Amino acid sequence: MQTNLQIRNEAWRLLWERKWFWKLLGATILLSVCTQAIVTVVNGIVYRLGVFNITAMQNLMEKRMPLPEFTPRLIWELSSSTALMLFFCFILGGISAYGNSRLQLRAVEDNSESWMKTAFSGFRIPLELAWLSFRFSVVIIFWMFLACVPAIAVGSIFFAAVPSPQTPVELALAVADVTLAASIFIAIYCIPFYKYRYLFRIKADHPDWSAGECMRHCRELVYGSKWRIFKHDCSYWRILLGALLPLLAVMSVALLLAATAGGAREGAVTHSAAAAVGMVFGVLAIIAAYLCMLVFGAISVHYIGVGQTILYREISRNKEDQQ
Repeated sequence: MQTNLQIRNEAWRLLWERKWFWKLLGATILLSVCTQAIVTVVNGIVYRLGVFNITAMQNLMEKRMPLPEFTPRLIWELSSSTALMLFFCFILGGISAYGNSRLQLRAVEDNSESWMKTAFSGFRIPLELAWLSFRFSVVIIFWMFLACVPAIAVGSIFFAAVPSPQTPVELALAVADVTLAASIFIAIYCIPFYKYRYLFRIKADHPDWSAGECMRHCRELVYGSKWRIFKHDCSYWRILLGALLPLLAVMSVALLLAATAGGAREGAVTHSAAAAVGMVFGVLAIIAAYLCMLVFGAISVHYIGVGQTILYREISRNKEDQQ
């Protein structure tokens, strides 16, 4: 079995030496643009028809209007529009995940033939992918509620005894209690993600399998390998840190600009020209940091995706050898 370093090196070689990064990035952008265009078109069509008011709830939230009287027609419009939006979310989300999985598998095989056709192959089986996405979402929601029970129980222990912590010791205990509750929630909530980590890769390998077969095979495949997969995810901490640093820089510069603007309004900054120059450089710094965040984010997503696909192939081969 390859080490995490060997897998990462192979993923890096495929991304840059074999130039798969640009194909993955291009396919991701095109898939995103295509799915957004479909959502926009569907939204416009149903709104023009006047049957499903898909923007009713959005308008209520954006304009902060008081809740109207829930007549049968309004209830029908909101429920039907929500159902329609979820339906298209499941379809388009499944298509995107399936296309990216097939493209990553093609990258690991280093086979660039018809890579664009591969990326959009999910449009051939949209209903199957929607059903797979729906079943996976149900599992995730179930585990979310399951994780909330012990997390809330643990988190409420301290606050039940001390409703309003005041002293430093009480505040420290409150932070520790909240941290423990959050850790319990995350630990339980991560179980379905690792149980079905390779769900769409399995579907990409076996397009003729049903959703139930893919989920059952995924559980069997990762059985005994979840810790290995988790450690491999953790091995990408450097590039993830590199993706977060620009975000921290953006937040720092934004806070500095807010403080400078506040000081200028209060008369604390006497040299208005210097303050204006500082504001300009601050805005440029924010733009540069945001662009760096986009670049590092795109690299990390595909780097981790290809690395996990290499590990998926290795785990699959080991399971086949054991059988």
